[in-house]
Amino acid sequence: MNNIIRTLCTLISDPKDKRTDGSNALYMFVVRVVLGHVFICRKPSQFQSPPCTGQNCHRDDCSDPSHQPLFHSVVGTHKGESQRLIFREFVVYDLSQAYPEFVVEYERQQG
Repeated sequence: MNNIIRTLCTLISDPKDKRTDGSNALYMFVVRVVLGHVFICRKPSQFQSPPCTGQNCHRDDCSDPSHQPLFHSVVGTHKGESQRLIFREFVVYDLSQAYPEFVVEYERQQG
């Protein structure tokens, strides 16, 4: 997945515990994102900046100059107890890597 030129992903905030009866309009952005050199994160982490590219290091506070350059983005893969992929989270640290294309309005249907 390294050197991905671009990807179209959706950013949505629709947690199950905040959902309504479906009578209210909900919104999501469709965003074009340039990921560049991607770090695949398979366990929960809270990177404050892009992780380093050092073998077995991948820390966001690494100061070793031999671990340069940094990754451009992080893709988090979150799995449930059944080990099935629940969702992927795309994180970029430079706002110029993301361009909102449009907003989608939708209503959640009961069922």
